Amino acid sequence: MNGDDAEVGSSLKLLAKTSVIVLIFVILSKLLAYLYKIIIARGFGPSEYGLFTLALIVTSIFVSFASLGLSDGLLRHISLYKNKDMKKAKYLLKLTFHINLFSGVIAGVLMFLLAETIAINFFHDPELVIFLKAFSFAVPIAIIGGLFLTVLRSFEKIAMYTFINSVFQNGIRILVIGTLLFIGLTRSAIITSYLVAVIAFAIMAYIASRKEVLKVLKSKNLEKGKKKLRNQYFSYSWPIVFLGIIGGIFYWVDSFVIGFFMSSADVGFYGIAFTIVSLYGIAPELFMQLFFPLVVREYSKKRMRVVQEVSKQVSKWIFALNLPLFVMIFIFPGAIINVLFGEAFIQGYNSLRILAVGGIVSSIFMILSTNLLSMKGKTKLMLMNVLVISVINLIMNIILVPRFGIVGAAFATSSTWVLLSLVLLFEVKSLVSVFPIRRKMLNLVLAVIIPTVIISYLKSYIPSSFISLITVALLFLLLYIIFAVLFKGLDRNDLMIWRTIKERFSK
Repeated sequence: MNGDDAEVGSSLKLLAKTSVIVLIFVILSKLLAYLYKIIIARGFGPSEYGLFTLALIVTSIFVSFASLGLSDGLLRHISLYKNKDMKKAKYLLKLTFHINLFSGVIAGVLMFLLAETIAINFFHDPELVIFLKAFSFAVPIAIIGGLFLTVLRSFEKIAMYTFINSVFQNGIRILVIGTLLFIGLTRSAIITSYLVAVIAFAIMAYIASRKEVLKVLKSKNLEKGKKKLRNQYFSYSWPIVFLGIIGGIFYWVDSFVIGFFMSSADVGFYGIAFTIVSLYGIAPELFMQLFFPLVVREYSKKRMRVVQEVSKQVSKWIFALNLPLFVMIFIFPGAIINVLFGEAFIQGYNSLRILAVGGIVSSIFMILSTNLLSMKGKTKLMLMNVLVISVINLIMNIILVPRFGIVGAAFATSSTWVLLSLVLLFEVKSLVSVFPIRRKMLNLVLAVIIPTVIISYLKSYIPSSFISLITVALLFLLLYIIFAVLFKGLDRNDLMIWRTIKERFSK
């Protein structure tokens, strides 16, 4: 085994060990997040869920704008400098904190002042005003909390990062909303639970990252090259400002257009479908928290073969995990919605089926390719990608939503997800010399065919209940694993990682 092969194996083992911890937190996080949304959906209905969704969208856009892309820039630069030039990391951390504190407060004030204009003139729903005004207080707090988490992630403290960002925050939301509903509060329960969770998140993020923050701040001051470093930092970061805003528009434009042309209830129907498709995000989340710092480190050492092999293996793992999820969502969309969120949201089943197609493609290629382009410093190209695709998505939604409703929105969004994934795949191949696809992925496609035929046949005999759905899912998963082995969908890296995971659990 040569040096690069050893480094590939070491990197994959590190990803696997971290992913085991992250897996536990991610599963717990998703369960808590879904429980929170189920409480809102079942307790308040489609209209209230739609208002909550619209408020989250508007808040995320203000947060993206106010963060100025500096959090992402800080992640890359601390990852680069933490082992060789800590004084640069110190300078950038202090600079980022002061800028983001100021921009966060300004953005929060603007969102508060514009709440009525946005709610009434754009979404034609006065009931949205109170949500927007309340959520505006979360903007500066979320930005500063996110900054502390960035420091934690840059030092590869992935388990704690995932716990705070996902498990802790969602746990607080459920605790607060459950308590308030128990004592008889209604709409204020949604708003209060969201705000309390954001405040608790920021406090916990600071406590957890304090050691790493102090490690950076105790280093020597940067005396020379501040202007050059600032220019380099902002040159990397400023496109991410627009990338974040346009990225938010790209992901939320469908809900925006539905809210403009239709009702908040329709936003709720569509939001449930979108929420279920977001399950595709679990697999990338297992690896991406560590993947970016890891490939940046290998790239800085000019080990491109390591970057390529790790990228291919991670894309295969994401595909292997999401393929059975795609089949279940595509075959049982109505049953999944009914079991999780109730019959009131069943109108979203066709949208869910359409989004499932674009969702699996984007989960494999979009996130991983974006990380590789970011590693290369191609943030301006990433900005142009998302800008062009967002315009296409917006035009398609404006044309299709008035005519086909939420199904038209799903088709527009799913199509643009696939298009952006293909564009990113081509760019990564051309600019980074990485093609994150393994031939073994075809073997996995062959392995899933027979289990899919079996559960499709059983579909008409299965009642729409939680127990039935879980039973079918477990049967399908078992058959999928058996045929994946028979069709040789696994390689030596998979077996190595399986041994690593077994060793970790046996300790």
